[in-house]
Amino acid sequence: MMLAITGAIYLFKPQIQSFLYQDYYYIEQGKHELSPSELVEKVTDHYPNAVITRYRPSDVPTRSTEVGIVQDDESYTVFINPYNGHLLGKLKVKAS
Repeated sequence: MMLAITGAIYLFKPQIQSFLYQDYYYIEQGKHELSPSELVEKVTDHYPNAVITRYRPSDVPTRSTEVGIVQDDESYTVFINPYNGHLLGKLKVKAS
């Protein structure tokens, strides 16, 4: 029974995360996106001691951009609005 429950959670993980973190994932579509370098600069301005590890552009006009960072030996994903550069939040990346 427990295996079935954990299997269902794993199967629907993207949908669950999408609901739980909707304030980080979803934005209003704007007219002009900032460049990747501008977005990374916003993240480094906010987290000056962090190391940028990855960049994932939004895949639809209403989705945030994700920037991976390592700060104090911890990995995080920072969510940023690609239209205005506002940081929406960060989530700790859990080891797989």
